[in-house]
Amino acid sequence: MKTTRLLAIGMALITASAMSFAARQIGPKVVGAKAPAVRQQGGVDFEWWGPGPGRLNQKPVAHGQVTSVDAGKLEIQTPKNGLMQFIINAQTKVMVNGKPASIADVKKDDKVLVRFQPVDGGSPIALGVAVPKAPAVRKAGIRGKITSIVGSVIMIGEQRVTVNSDTKFRSGRYIGTLADLRVGYQVVVGGDPAAAKVIEFQPMIAKGAVTEVTVDTITIKTIRQDILQLKPSAATIFMVRPRVGDNHLGTIADVKVGLPVNAGFHADNSALLWIDILTGI
Repeated sequence: MKTTRLLAIGMALITASAMSFAARQIGPKVVGAKAPAVRQQGGVDFEWWGPGPGRLNQKPVAHGQVTSVDAGKLEIQTPKNGLMQFIINAQTKVMVNGKPASIADVKKDDKVLVRFQPVDGGSPIALGVAVPKAPAVRKAGIRGKITSIVGSVIMIGEQRVTVNSDTKFRSGRYIGTLADLRVGYQVVVGGDPAAAKVIEFQPMIAKGAVTEVTVDTITIKTIRQDILQLKPSAATIFMVRPRVGDNHLGTIADVKVGLPVNAGFHADNSALLWIDILTGI
């Protein structure tokens, strides 16, 4: 009887030991433990450093300034590697200003990018040569206050601006003419000052509420308690803000007594250029 009991205890201990060993083998991963490196066929580790496989077939690129060029050779001065020479052959693709070209279109002092194939013990072969587009030079617009208007010449401070029949005159969505400009108005000039392309101008601006509307006159009491009687015309722009939909344009019928408004106008003749009707909806 005692022998049987001892045998049962021994079997239990062996079973517990086996279960403990199995638990260590298949149990949860320990935080911070490093998984064994997985090796590709051929013995290459997945766990490696350096450029990814997608980059292995890319060709190197050099950039610099052309020092000499002919039908068979290109030499450039690079900022990092100094002088570099490349072989030009029939397979070399050339792009100048974004368009296909030939090596004859590449000139000395051009800035270039060269994609090349290295050659052991010799000059690399140029696979592609590109002369990038020169960045567009944008002239800063002239800004300031009109100090004089004489014929087609406008002085903005000390700067002279000439307008012509192609010049556009705008205030918001209002399209006007040279006759809408006044000494003292703030303007922004677009294009060459010798032949202005567009002039954005800011007329007198009133903020207030509508007190009366007739066919010929919109009366506004401003926040400074001034009373203005402004005269709309066929060119007046009525903007309803906010309005559901993309088009905020309205008509004089949208102008109601009591509504707050912002209005752009000429003080000398009370001409209403544009009016923002603030419905609050």
